[in-house]
Amino acid sequence: MKTFLVRYSEIGLKSRPVRVRFENKLVSNITRRLASRGVKAGYSHGRKRIFIHVPDECIKKSVECLQKTFGVASFSLSEECATDIKTITKGVEKLILKDLDDSVSLAVRVKRADKDFPMKSPEVSAHISDNLIDKTGCSIDLKNPDVEIFVEIRPKMTSIFREKIPGPVGLPYGTAGKVVVLLSGGIDSSVAAWLIMKKGCKIIPVFADNGKFGGHSKRVFLDVLELLSEYGDIPFYYTFKNGRNLSKFKRLRPSERKYKCLLCKRGLYRAANEVASKEDCKAIVTGENLAQVASQTLQNLQVIDEASSLPVFRPLISFEKDDIIRIARDIGSFELSVDEKSECSAVPGMPATAARLTGVRAIEERTGSDFGTLQKHDYDG
Repeated sequence: MKTFLVRYSEIGLKSRPVRVRFENKLVSNITRRLASRGVKAGYSHGRKRIFIHVPDECIKKSVECLQKTFGVASFSLSEECATDIKTITKGVEKLILKDLDDSVSLAVRVKRADKDFPMKSPEVSAHISDNLIDKTGCSIDLKNPDVEIFVEIRPKMTSIFREKIPGPVGLPYGTAGKVVVLLSGGIDSSVAAWLIMKKGCKIIPVFADNGKFGGHSKRVFLDVLELLSEYGDIPFYYTFKNGRNLSKFKRLRPSERKYKCLLCKRGLYRAANEVASKEDCKAIVTGENLAQVASQTLQNLQVIDEASSLPVFRPLISFEKDDIIRIARDIGSFELSVDEKSECSAVPGMPATAARLTGVRAIEERTGSDFGTLQKHDYDG
């Protein structure tokens, strides 16, 4: 069996009862997601550390899983040994000796969580370093070494490892309740969904099918959904025919056509609220970004919000577009989102930037809002 030492960050700021609950959820998420990849894992706990034990042949699958498990700050493939200086020194030799010679510089990083251990961290580092210098002729460089090795000393067990692999950080998926995500498959909504998952929220995706009016296709939506499901379970999603609403806009008076995007979004919010009621979700999540387009000015967002009885979360509200694109590239959604032309033909040429709620509601009272029947679809990834 091989052992992965798993670290978390924000979980450690919680009170002890909450921290224990979040740790247990993180372990559950890791072991369940490993099992879905055919990896039978065991686990144990340490102080602010989780140890995941997997079969030797499952290292690659385990790394891929941990890199996409929210709550994991970083992790290391670790060798475990008894906590005494002789055994620790031999453990370091076993792990690193073959990579050292007189042309290589080395840094030994020691963390002593066991304060009863008779040697302090610098003393342990010096002892191990001197032993390696004697055997290989390597040099010590603590600022910019060719090779690093890490030692974490705990009362009953010491961990020795070569690297720290970053995880996605955040909170364990499912610890912050459920939200509805209006997910078009575009760059912004995909990143917003990922960010809210990172904060521990389970997501219920909703896709608005614009039909002949264009926008992202359901194929792109499902491609993005497949990517997001690598980070957390998404058992189902909803769709509805938004083209029914868009068709109504053709009959708007010329002076009212500038409100089409606001009327459309208010319809989306109503559909999302209906899904939230069915699935006991506590908020709506969108990819809206302040002043990015006409419908997202501060005044227009206020007009749109009025259509929702639930809070609307906008994880991207203050992001620069370049930052959104960077995250999209990092998680792999960017290429999916730009895979096809996605312009909506219903967008007016001169959209309103400072609509008044009374005017928009008056139009709605006359035209109504019709998104048809919400359809629920099982999703197996």
